[in-house]
Amino acid sequence: MRADDVIRKNGCYFLFKKLFTNRFFCSKSCLLWIWLNPWYVLFSLGFALIVFNEWMAYAFLPLRWPTLKCGHTHPCLKVLFVADPQILGEIDETAFARWDCDRYLHRTFMVAKSYAEPDIIVFLGDLMDEGSRATAAEYERYLARFKKIFSLSSFQPNQTIFLPGDNDIGGEDEPITKIKVERYKKHFGSITDFSYSHLEFIKVNKMLRTYPDVPQEKKENWLRFVLSHIPLLGIPGTFSYEALNELKPDFIFSAHDHKSVHLVGNTKTGERSFIQPLVSNRFAGHHPSWIFFPPSRDTVNEIIIPTCSYRMGSNFMAYATAYIDTQRNVIHYSLLTLPSRLLHLFSYLFFFTICFLVSIIQYLSHLCRQPQIKYVQIRSD
Repeated sequence: MRADDVIRKNGCYFLFKKLFTNRFFCSKSCLLWIWLNPWYVLFSLGFALIVFNEWMAYAFLPLRWPTLKCGHTHPCLKVLFVADPQILGEIDETAFARWDCDRYLHRTFMVAKSYAEPDIIVFLGDLMDEGSRATAAEYERYLARFKKIFSLSSFQPNQTIFLPGDNDIGGEDEPITKIKVERYKKHFGSITDFSYSHLEFIKVNKMLRTYPDVPQEKKENWLRFVLSHIPLLGIPGTFSYEALNELKPDFIFSAHDHKSVHLVGNTKTGERSFIQPLVSNRFAGHHPSWIFFPPSRDTVNEIIIPTCSYRMGSNFMAYATAYIDTQRNVIHYSLLTLPSRLLHLFSYLFFFTICFLVSIIQYLSHLCRQPQIKYVQIRSD
């Protein structure tokens, strides 16, 4: 049977005859088959969409990431930064939202860890979204989820560094209490400074306004990293001035703002003199990769790490790496950008909307194909 005959037979399809014979369509028979059998096409498209969103989007992430290197000297120290994961809580979020966000964090982190092969992993605070508000039972469940998401059991005790955030112990919307602080220390440790291969890590807590008492004079050929959840150069204040003047860091790594920014400030005054968004670098082929050299006297660099969660209201998510040449004190800083999970979820919504519309069209077409019954009045003589 020819395509034209099929169109004539199905009364509601005659409007598409002109469309199928248009010169812009190479095969009207193929398009007609798609029109008559839409579910085969939708099934194939749906399967391809699931494969891309749930597998390819993560498996091929390393192809879009910059090459991680540490100059020509070996070995180098490799640091992976995780900022504001904020695993969702049970108070404000549904079970599906928690499951999907946990799955996203786990899959992206495992790919980033495999790619970076870090010596040290630094969690820059806000580990839990509702940690400050959680009851003891809820906190234990959040902790179990956090350990599972980031596979903490696979790391050595001296391989991870944890900082508290305002969502962990309070400080922004909730008050800070001794119980919250002690609970955090119990599970994530209370070490305030840590040394590893010519590198010194010092924790600063801007919420509690505390920092450890360490010698101002640094060891020769050592770098001093200050770690803070809240940026120290973001808003100048008395505490930032005191901490910078006392610790005299070479670099500060912070989070909290869910943005990727580079700040330069003065260690004596605590004021910033330069601000630069870190999204792409045209000198590195537009990859998110930069090289930082040791700062000059009384100068400090602060790098704000973007969030790694798609639920923080930011369109730019990433993990960060710092490959440190310990002989020249040069840092190769890179961002491992992450896919937009919200875009994936919206693609599912769009696909189901198309399926719904096709169902409506098929139903209406079925009604149009119903035989029309004509009633004839018979006269009786």
